[in-house]
Amino acid sequence: MLRSPEALCRWPACSSSPLACRGQLRFHAEHVVERYRLFTIIVLGEAILAATLAANDAIEVRGLSFEVLALTALTVVGLVVWKVAQHGAPGFVTPEGAAVDG
Repeated sequence: MLRSPEALCRWPACSSSPLACRGQLRFHAEHVVERYRLFTIIVLGEAILAATLAANDAIEVRGLSFEVLALTALTVVGLVVWKVAQHGAPGFVTPEGAAVDG
């Protein structure tokens, strides 16, 4: 929070470089966690959009059949699930509530 006119004048420098503030910035861990979660949602949405556009291109432009595309996608998803089940996923929590170590 800006508490003085001097802090208001320093605000542009502090927002562009944390080193310019020298201890004036506060770290809120819950906000960082929330931003990472929102970033993950955005990345997943972008990945779904890219996969949809690639599937559309494969079917319409390249003439690939829908059955081949669906079988390939199912195989890839199955391999990912198998890999996670076999080795675990670091940072995730199992349904029983235990953290998975990486």
